[in-house]
Amino acid sequence: MASDQVKANMLQIVKDGGLEDVLAVVRQMTAAEQTKVFAEFQSDEEKATLNEILKLMRKTP
Repeated sequence: MASDQVKANMLQIVKDGGLEDVLAVVRQMTAAEQTKVFAEFQSDEEKATLNEILKLMRKTP
C-alpha cells in the first residue's frame, strides 16, 4: 500500500478511536516504512496526530 494511503487509513482509525490499533500497525513497520509514512503527515492537524502516536510509542514499549 502506498504511504499516503497508509497515512489516510491511520488517520481514519485514530478518528474512530483506535489509537492503540495504529500503534500496533506502526510497530510492525520497518524503520524505512515508518519514515515514508511519517513524511506524509503535512498539515498541522496531521502533525499533532503523529505527535500523539509517537508519544504513545515512547510511553509503551
